Amino acid sequence: MALLEVRELGVGLADGTLLVRGVSFDLERGETLAIVGESGCGKSMTALALMRLLPPGVAILGGAVRFDGIDLARLGQRAMEDMRGNRIAMIFQEPMTSLNPVLTVGEQVAEVVRRHEGARNATARARALDLFRLVRMPEAAARLDAFPHQLSGGQRQRVMIAAALACRPDVLLADEPTTALDVTIQAEILALLRELQGEMGLALALITHDLGVVRMVADRVLVMYAGRKVEEGEAKALLRQPLHPYTRQLLAARPHHGRSRLDGPLAEIRGMVPAPRALPPGCAFQPRCESALPRCTAAVPPFIQSSGYGVACVLHDG
Repeated sequence: MALLEVRELGVGLADGTLLVRGVSFDLERGETLAIVGESGCGKSMTALALMRLLPPGVAILGGAVRFDGIDLARLGQRAMEDMRGNRIAMIFQEPMTSLNPVLTVGEQVAEVVRRHEGARNATARARALDLFRLVRMPEAAARLDAFPHQLSGGQRQRVMIAAALACRPDVLLADEPTTALDVTIQAEILALLRELQGEMGLALALITHDLGVVRMVADRVLVMYAGRKVEEGEAKALLRQPLHPYTRQLLAARPHHGRSRLDGPLAEIRGMVPAPRALPPGCAFQPRCESALPRCTAAVPPFIQSSGYGVACVLHDG
């Protein structure tokens, strides 16, 4: 049994409009699963559903989220609060908006230790310092009493990682953890996550739109489009020979090392991800797809899986 099992997860609005539609996946201990796709594809909403941190007006409408045999979707609020930040934790996309601006960063990390382990103030502060050192925070002791606005973007992200790892969780969800960082700091943060994962045996779900990041860290990749899973498989195989036209076009649109302006404009995916209330008939990607066939509008293609690899496309339904 996988450490985290997500089965037919449905997330949507009160009127039944689905933002995440029947998504299923497993996450094993020590594994890195990359969840990729454009903005609006349901990646972050999936992660927030796993944490039971959905915004007002959005709810889990179906499916199961089993963590170590416990269905988080049906867990009581107090029990979920005990679980969240303790055994399953999350690094949010923008640390400047996730950290409390009026509390020192050391206090915010110490608060996690006090809440879940009942530690006294001095012990919790000492643990916060240990965590700052663990995540390679420069001048760790001095940073404990800094406020978020006094730190750089990379330092704030290290605070978020320290808070997420405070109770040595089994599962870590990382939502675009390097989006706002320059490439050098991005590489440092990714290397840090991989190192800590190896030391702690974390199961890591990494949400990203950057396929370069996927190539660096992922064991498996799950591609989402318009709230659905459209392709999933071992990272090397998927990046080498993607089957879904959406995945192929995502890869084609990625800048490559050594590319210059003389090579012409980058490839692009025409159009935009459709709104949940305005999905086209059949395959949601067909209006933008370079390989679309007339039958692509007939029905939503099923997700067909074989030997650990799956795709939802009429080009591969036989």
